[in-house]
Amino acid sequence: MLTVEHASRRFPNGTQALADVSLRIAAGDFVALLGPSGCGKSTLLRLIAGLDQPDAGTVRWDASEPGSVGFVFQDATLLPWASAADNVRLPLRLRGERAADSAPRVAVALARVGLAGFERARPRELS
Repeated sequence: MLTVEHASRRFPNGTQALADVSLRIAAGDFVALLGPSGCGKSTLLRLIAGLDQPDAGTVRWDASEPGSVGFVFQDATLLPWASAADNVRLPLRLRGERAADSAPRVAVALARVGLAGFERARPRELS
């Protein structure tokens, strides 16, 4: 389902977040990333989710799985000035999807968490 091969990521400030990481995850696998703060867990998750790219190596999803990643940030990262729908749409927009094309997926995601009807609400208006 997912293959990470020799992935490395160095940030512009020189911090080496990942070095030569490889893993394979099959459908149905349950995986936990454990390690001390700063060891690269969040960086690896960002690469897997497509929110960042490795400097070296590859992150590859099987053809049957594109776009099926969910991602929860460690800290609250909602855009306070954006609607609930725009916050949900953000990763899709960063991948280059047009708003009209992603609208059905955004609606489904909001409905799944009980926010159907609150698409235009700002984060401060939601509990």
